[in-house]
Amino acid sequence: MNDYTYQDYWASVRSIVSDIMEEHAPSLAEADYDAARDDVWESVDGDAWVIYHGRALATLQHSENESAIDEHGDGERCDFWTYITRAAFYAMAADVSDRLETAISEHEEAVEAAAEHAAGVDV
Repeated sequence: MNDYTYQDYWASVRSIVSDIMEEHAPSLAEADYDAARDDVWESVDGDAWVIYHGRALATLQHSENESAIDEHGDGERCDFWTYITRAAFYAMAADVSDRLETAISEHEEAVEAAAEHAAGVDV
């Protein structure tokens, strides 16, 4: 039995999204989301869920984007484990990106609601 659980994987994804949102809070306050989006790949690159073989396999089991390498990969031939870690990277990056988009949407809604409340508009 391994410790690479579904819950642990998604906790790691949520943690990366939280770190990105926190790091880019000043630009998010000005509705500049590009830097946060650009940070996804850097944040996932080197993560234990993509660089260690066992975890990379688990990433592909737990991800909602296990075939992301088909869209984003370079198609270069490589050995099995290199392929697995690359596939895990693209899958996790897509999972983080999806959750980041949700977090950005929630942030935009909260900002809009706060602005409407400040203007005296009932939400």
